[in-house]
Amino acid sequence: MFMRHLVYSFILLVLLISCSEPKKNTKTDSTATASSVVPEQVERGAVSEISCQSDPSNRYVVYLPKSLDTTKARRVLVFFDPHADGKLPLTKYEALAEKHGYVLIGSNVIQNGMTMTDVSFIGNALLNDLNRLFALDSSRLLLCGFSGGARSAAVIAAARSDVRGVIACSASPSGPLDLKGVVGIAGLGDMNYSELESYMDRLPQTQAPHELLVFDGKHEWPPLETMDAAITLLRAYHPGIPFDAKDSATADLYGDWALEQANMQIGTDCMRAQQTLQPAVNCLKNYGRATTLNDALQRLQKNACLKKSIAAHERTATEEKKLQQEIRENLMQQDTSWWNLHADSYFKSEGNVLDQMMRQRLQGYASLMCYSYSNQALKVENLRAAEKMINLYRIVDPQNSEWAYLRATLYIRLKFSEQALTDLEKAVELGFKDRMRLETDMTFQSIRTMPRYQAILQKI
Repeated sequence: MFMRHLVYSFILLVLLISCSEPKKNTKTDSTATASSVVPEQVERGAVSEISCQSDPSNRYVVYLPKSLDTTKARRVLVFFDPHADGKLPLTKYEALAEKHGYVLIGSNVIQNGMTMTDVSFIGNALLNDLNRLFALDSSRLLLCGFSGGARSAAVIAAARSDVRGVIACSASPSGPLDLKGVVGIAGLGDMNYSELESYMDRLPQTQAPHELLVFDGKHEWPPLETMDAAITLLRAYHPGIPFDAKDSATADLYGDWALEQANMQIGTDCMRAQQTLQPAVNCLKNYGRATTLNDALQRLQKNACLKKSIAAHERTATEEKKLQQEIRENLMQQDTSWWNLHADSYFKSEGNVLDQMMRQRLQGYASLMCYSYSNQALKVENLRAAEKMINLYRIVDPQNSEWAYLRATLYIRLKFSEQALTDLEKAVELGFKDRMRLETDMTFQSIRTMPRYQAILQKI
């Protein structure tokens, strides 16, 4: 029902927004006459915060490459972090701004928990404000998001003709993004890996380039080299626009990297090698390494190891579905004592790499279930169920700050202020850093004047 509701909401949103869709900016690198003026509030080589002219509360951050050519229309990549931390991806990927010549933008407003209508309204206002500041190259305007931010990026992109492509990290869009390139990225230990893989497989062949990139990791922003590959793949997709020398050089570097990675992966996981080579072959057909990449892929597809590797992945996927069902049932039926005894049997592995990655995904899956069940119980004031589920959350994902934050909200409801403050301190110790969320959470109204609470705020 939830997915069906999401799809209906998405369709309605597209219909509502399409009536007021901004005019397509047809400027390109080769034809645009761009302003040579850099906005005064934006410093090159640093992250600067700006507010939309139409709405000062709609804040975003900007990273201008030091090497930006101000005589050309701006290539822009807009990031959406699920916690509205726009600076995080800009700081992580600033080297790619220099390499690819992209202005990086990060929203400081759009975050998890918003309605898709609000996301679309805020996102459109942000993109329109960028048109005020810069002469945008609409053939190179990309949106990128992580987790819930990926879903936000896709909703905004779906209703705009000036967005060329979307990079969806650790979550899948709600539907196809016609005429836009889509690159999905997920860690092999990410609980949303299977979801994203399934989404990419379901996209029609008529869809503009759609590729899945994977890396060794969990539910997190991807490493620099993976994001680099994603940007390169979407740079390679610009029909009707002449290839320039910089594009060709970047594509060749990516092709060399893909070959190197695949050669290392063949010794351990041939399906992983195929996942590395296939996107490069699909998207770099017009570039120098095309023949070499295609030959390498064909040799791999004739290698007996590929069939064995695919079979191993399929067995692991079947086992994962079975264990997910067990976890759902045992979260509802078993108590904390049982989970203390059995959690390791689900999440720890002494097997091969495939099994280890699957166990990481299971832990993320259990963590997400606990988060959802805990929130649901708190919303309906079922405090007994919330207490049980939050304590299970702590067992299945002890390094996640969310269980401590949720338990603090539970303790406030039970009027245990000191215990709530202790758990807020624990949440910060575990990495909680969403100060705005804490300051606007009315649950903590009764303790805001306490010195201990103020000290916690200062640590975030």
